[in-house]
Amino acid sequence: MKQGLTSDRIPPVFGPYCSAVAVGDMIFISGNAGFDKNQRLVGGGDVKEETRQALENIKMLLEDNGACLDDIVRTTVYLSDIALWNDFNEAYAPFFKEPYPARTCVGCQLNGFLVELECTAVRGRAAGLDSLTGREKRND
Repeated sequence: MKQGLTSDRIPPVFGPYCSAVAVGDMIFISGNAGFDKNQRLVGGGDVKEETRQALENIKMLLEDNGACLDDIVRTTVYLSDIALWNDFNEAYAPFFKEPYPARTCVGCQLNGFLVELECTAVRGRAAGLDSLTGREKRND
């Protein structure tokens, strides 16, 4: 059964969709841009600042729903201009550690911002928990 997820610490969604949807331990996070809780764009025109804000929003959403950034297994990145790649990576990298999530990056037209990120996470992955039982994985 799917469950809509949100957090009081992130901006509300702009349309008929959820901030995230959980199915079991899987969490599918909708696209996040660099908006603060009051729906103001942070660092408008600075891809690094927008990236940091978007990832902070994702971090808070995960934390408020029993997960963390280390639980992310895949990200999809939309950049308004693929030339922003290096600056984006500079802001993105400190949020993750190896093994990094799988990632796709697409250059596209965005609505007044420079970057948007969507993610898939598996709750408990970072803690080494078995997603079916919730118990620690054994390495026999």
